[in-house]
Amino acid sequence: MRAVIRVIRHRNFDPDSFNHDIAILRLRKPVEFTKQIRPICLPKTLDPSGKTGTVIGWGRTSEGGMLPHIVQEVDVPILTLAQCRAMKYRASRITTYMLCAGKGSQDSCQGDSGGPLLLH
Repeated sequence: MRAVIRVIRHRNFDPDSFNHDIAILRLRKPVEFTKQIRPICLPKTLDPSGKTGTVIGWGRTSEGGMLPHIVQEVDVPILTLAQCRAMKYRASRITTYMLCAGKGSQDSCQGDSGGPLLLH
């Protein structure tokens, strides 16, 4: 576990729309890389739609359900903005600054916010 000494939010973060919902955390001590702790690579493309990602988190396994005892993960397809807007969410909530992932009952859930979405 590492102590966070500074949180640097995106300068255009909007708490109403959640656009630019990303931050950099400055840690008190450097991280030592091991087999289990590795740096991530940034994507080479700005449009990940059509690719597969893995969502990892401690969130609920169903809407309103119980929290799991072990960390959960699921592979999900990354959708286009048009595919996402055609789903149950209000189209205005999904902006061009967001991405959408999931299929059927396989997606992130309550409690997974802030967790990673790893692109394959």
